[in-house]
Amino acid sequence: YASLSGAVLKAGSAMTGDLSFGDNDKAIFGAGSDLQIYHDGNDSRIIENGAGDLYIGGASNIRFVNSAVNATYAMFTEGGKVQLNYNDSKRFETTDAGIDVTGTVDVQGAGNSRVIVKNTSVTGEAQFHHDGNGDLYIKNSVSGRNQIFFNDGSERMRINSSGNVGIGDSSPSSISSSVSTLSLGGTDAGVSGGLAYKVNGSLKAYHYINSGYLLHQALAGTGQRFLTNNTEAMRI
Repeated sequence: YASLSGAVLKAGSAMTGDLSFGDNDKAIFGAGSDLQIYHDGNDSRIIENGAGDLYIGGASNIRFVNSAVNATYAMFTEGGKVQLNYNDSKRFETTDAGIDVTGTVDVQGAGNSRVIVKNTSVTGEAQFHHDGNGDLYIKNSVSGRNQIFFNDGSERMRINSSGNVGIGDSSPSSISSSVSTLSLGGTDAGVSGGLAYKVNGSLKAYHYINSGYLLHQALAGTGQRFLTNNTEAMRI
């Protein structure tokens, strides 16, 4: 007679050893063969064929690891972070405030690859993007606002919505600076360190160094006035 001591019962059986499947032999769950687990000869597969979702649950952490279970690819923590690793070192992590990235963020794409920063409480956005031609754009599309540059915890420069620039001046009405010296350098032995003055885009005058001399040059149609104590002292 045949012994049934090692047989798997149809219901209520407890396994005390391995259950082996050959290549492409599947463990199938669901009336419609919805969930299938098998090895196809090359790869191992977990396939959800049903209309619903595939849930992978854990009471603490869910980890994706290597076959030796000594290196983590990704970890998902209940009520907490999602962590992605490279060579078992953390590179990306979600936090209660957003994300933390360890290393370099490389944004690539054809044409205008960009990083977009939005705040849900205002209309508009900030953009950093490369135009594909070698130019870097920093844009603030929020109407009437500023671009502000900080260093060492303090504001050092701002550009307001009118295009006025303030260095150490948080309310610029023109290009202004509160620093003691504004240094303009150049490497041309003939002409360097120049200031150009324009009105509505039309060049009107220069200040620059030429062959060892400081030149004050007014172009055609522009006069020169010299004032002291807010009173004109000389005119050319």
